[in-house]
Amino acid sequence: MERRVAARISQSIALLGLGSALVVYVLASEPQANPLGYDPLTNKKYVHELQQFGGKANVATAEFMQWFDSLWHGKTLAATLAVLSLVTAWLFWWFATLPKLETQSKA
Repeated sequence: MERRVAARISQSIALLGLGSALVVYVLASEPQANPLGYDPLTNKKYVHELQQFGGKANVATAEFMQWFDSLWHGKTLAATLAVLSLVTAWLFWWFATLPKLETQSKA
């Protein structure tokens, strides 16, 4: 693919993604409170029970899942969209501008 065309497509991907992120950021509402009324991972007894059942890996997994879930709500979603669109645009440009491998044909 021609570098100029790849650059235009990459710019379009980045602008569309950043525009979407801006719209999400502007329209995002405040995060909703936990239905339990508190965060269970701040409760020492809960964390201790998690560790009893599954070890430290279970606690680490619960913390990771909580963090990963937080990426998809409110203003954090806008930042996630912005980063993903920039990475996608860069990856597209990088793969589109790789030099083509020459293959020998047996005649």
